[in-house]
Amino acid sequence: MSKGILEFTLPEEDEEFDRASHATQWALASLEMDNWLREEIKYHSDKRTRTAIEALEECRNKLREVLEGYELCLDSIT
Repeated sequence: MSKGILEFTLPEEDEEFDRASHATQWALASLEMDNWLREEIKYHSDKRTRTAIEALEECRNKLREVLEGYELCLDSIT
């Protein structure tokens, strides 16, 4: 059986280590966000009229909400 090993030099590579160790949460958050966008487009696109800016603001707020649910934060990425 093959093994894959990731090595990091800490503390110099703390950011890289954090990204790698949270990859599953990032993938799940991305999938949840994609599903939400799909549902909004498919089932709710006619329920309200709004500007593109308002729609983008709603998407951005939802993204941050989903990430928070997975204990992720875009602000931690530099």
